[in-house]
Amino acid sequence: MDQTFRENTNKLRTDFLEHVDSKLCELIDGLVVGPREMNDSHNVSELSNSLLLSPAILSSDKQRSTTGGSLPEKVFCNRDSPLTELLRVPHFKTIHHIFIATLSLFMIHTLVIDLLHTGTLDFGVDMLLWAFGSRQTVLFFFIFMNLTAMLVLYPAFHFWATLRHDFELVVRKKVDRITAGIFLMFLLCFIFIPATILWMNPLPPASGAAVTMEQMRLMMKMYAFVRSCAPRVLAQDIPINRFKPESLDITDNICETPNGLTETPSAFLRKRTIQVHSVGSEQRRIRSKRRESWIRWDEEESGCPGFSKYVYFLCAPTLIYKDSYPMRDKIRWEYVCWNFGQFLGCIVYANFLLSRFGGTFFSKFGHPDHRMNLTQLIDALFSMMLPGIMCLILSFFMLLHAWHNAFAEMLYFGDRMFYKDWWNSSSFSVYYKTWNLIVHDWLYTYIFKDACELGLGKIWRPLPTTLVFLVSSLFHEYILCFSFNFFFPVLLTFFGGVGFALVFIKGSKTAFGNILMWMSLISGTGTITTFYTMEYYARLNCPPSPRFDFFIPRALTCNAFTMSLS
Repeated sequence: MDQTFRENTNKLRTDFLEHVDSKLCELIDGLVVGPREMNDSHNVSELSNSLLLSPAILSSDKQRSTTGGSLPEKVFCNRDSPLTELLRVPHFKTIHHIFIATLSLFMIHTLVIDLLHTGTLDFGVDMLLWAFGSRQTVLFFFIFMNLTAMLVLYPAFHFWATLRHDFELVVRKKVDRITAGIFLMFLLCFIFIPATILWMNPLPPASGAAVTMEQMRLMMKMYAFVRSCAPRVLAQDIPINRFKPESLDITDNICETPNGLTETPSAFLRKRTIQVHSVGSEQRRIRSKRRESWIRWDEEESGCPGFSKYVYFLCAPTLIYKDSYPMRDKIRWEYVCWNFGQFLGCIVYANFLLSRFGGTFFSKFGHPDHRMNLTQLIDALFSMMLPGIMCLILSFFMLLHAWHNAFAEMLYFGDRMFYKDWWNSSSFSVYYKTWNLIVHDWLYTYIFKDACELGLGKIWRPLPTTLVFLVSSLFHEYILCFSFNFFFPVLLTFFGGVGFALVFIKGSKTAFGNILMWMSLISGTGTITTFYTMEYYARLNCPPSPRFDFFIPRALTCNAFTMSLS
């Protein structure tokens, strides 16, 4: 009887799953055909999102601050990444499989061509090993920067948080200002010292990118920690010298006590002096405990978060400091391995794309006998749009999805909303807010929000947004400078100039708006990829400039172009 019951249960479960799958397929087919029969395509987009994504993903990740007039604050909750949920649907999983199949065929094509032309197989391993070269130097940078963040910043912050109460209020404010200046100098040194070493000892592109991105990550985390915890420490000020004997007026012969009785000034003064000594003893006891807490790093006595919380924040895939985050129950190691496998696959895919397309058009760029004419430049510009946008998508999937999901899983980190459905954006203002939520949340919380609350928006309304784009552009340009070992401000111009202007253009929430956004994104990415590839090969083929070679583009100074059409 038990066997019959189990068979009936399995049959019922199979029938139910088949029924749900068929209904889901009909629903998705209806969503594909539906927009042709509906006038409002924006409603269709919202309907499809609400059916395919969970409410936790569709809900806002910010809530209103409890402080009057403050902007909303970041809220963490347990939720998966949008692609994690979408890839559970067979239709979207097939698109993922198409990318894998395309990579496989692309690699086979490259290998066959190399075998026919050279008689050898080149899997791109040599290029990858070169791009990720100087691994000992990279390891030194990683260890040095992480130890600096853990063993220099935190003890110094804890020392300030526990011992600043030994000073009177006026002196304490001066100490706080001096400490803030020291912290800013520390951040500048944290940027300047590695940058100087990289300037004198250039690293290959991938290694340089890894070092500079880790540097920016740690700097943003340290700033977030201090910016989030310093107000908490300042709020724990202990008023000292509440009573000063010299402030008493003892000219009267009789003083009235709180009970309505009278006593002589000397008796009253002695009693108040005893109270002052009692208050002072209590303050000394609290200060002594705080001094001891600096040695023990005691969170309760100092007002500074515990060291374990700080270390977890340094490792967690977020740039917003909180004392606690939503956590998962267990680690799925097969999920971790799968994400790391996708991360490596994206690196191999990008390596094939760049070597195949970039080398084809620009490998001889800068040679005196191979000057590029206008027709070749236009052809290369449009031809690099496909590999450019593919590298952008691969970078997004590799870092924001695979890498961060793998580390979030290993750290039990619950909030996996590292990005939103940016591919549905119809304007760049929406695209910038949904492309990279990790960096966007940091810029919003510690740049835009602080600038607005300081009243900079009243001086000039776009000023907080301008500061956000300025900081973001400088960070991106810094990473590219020390990845390629030259200063070529194409991204700074496109992102900080054209991209900033596009923020104020409100696109229509229609299919046409989304198509226009993708056309702009593809053409802009292709142009940026073209110019950086040109400068990279010009650095290989052109002689260096006698002065300031790091800052002078060789693509513009080595006579590599001709204005003729052929």
